[in-house]
Formats: sequence, structure tokens, C-alpha cells
Amino acid sequence: LVHRFGRSGATGRQMSANAVVRGRRWNGDEFAAEASISHGRVGTEEFYTVILRDVTERQRAEEAIRTLNASLEATVVERTAALQATAEALAQERDRLADLTHEVSLIVDSAPVGILLIKDRRVLRANAKAEELLGYEPGQAVGRSARDWYVCQEDYDKVGREMYADL
Repeated sequence: LVHRFGRSGATGRQMSANAVVRGRRWNGDEFAAEASISHGRVGTEEFYTVILRDVTERQRAEEAIRTLNASLEATVVERTAALQATAEALAQERDRLADLTHEVSLIVDSAPVGILLIKDRRVLRANAKAEELLGYEPGQAVGRSARDWYVCQEDYDKVGREMYADL
């Protein structure tokens, strides 16, 4: 291999540009190496220089990176599947709650008694019977203050103190 390189006329090249060669230490142990060679003449004498680089540690590090990447990819696949399962479960629960909300709305809307949903003494929702009893047109009760239903401020304040004392 070295003599073939010398006859090629090239003065230098990396022997293992894309490959690793196996080297042998004096004690017989083998190691992975990259090698480069150069050729020169001084008069009629030929000289060759071979440079070896032990790449054993680099190969170990590359293998560790490949192992970690494979582990990371497996974790990503696993967690993505778990997230998809959770998203599907949440979508099913959202649909179930939407169905229940619709069913409750049907019951409330068709009730023969007035039903109001109130928060902070303001109407969030009122069924048709409640609006009729209180003299509102459909949809007019929403957003109104409960104060409108009391004859005087004193009664409104008293009920507020008694009703909201425990809250």
C-alpha cells in the first residue's frame, strides 16, 4: 500500500478519509486509527511519513451519542403517544361535558319555574320563565343587577349580608 502510493506520484493524502484503519501496538493490542501519509524524495532517496491518530475514544463517544439519540427518540415517541392519548381523552371529556351542558340547558329552558344563574349579584343566565316573571324580554335579564328586584336599597343590602356572610 505504501509503495503503491509512492508510485502514484502524489505527495500526500489521508489514507482513511472515510474509514478507520486498525493499528497494532508493540504489545499486540489493536486500536482504531486514522492515518495520513506523505511522500518525498531527496535526491534518489524516497521518504515516507505516516501519521496515525488513535480514534478509539472518539468512536466510543460517537457510539454513546448514537445510543443517547436512540434513547431520546424512543422517549419522544413514547411521550408523543401519551400526549396524543391524553388529548383524545380530553376531547372525549369535552364532548361529554358539552352534551351534558346541552341537556341541562334543555331542562332549565323548559322548566315551568323561573331559574336564574347569578354571580356577584349579576344575572349570568335566565330561563324564559324567569324573564317572564320578572317582566324582561327574552335575553334582557342577562347582565342585570339583582338590585332591580328589590323595593329599596336597605332590603338589597340586608339580603346581600345574610346570603353572602358564609361565602
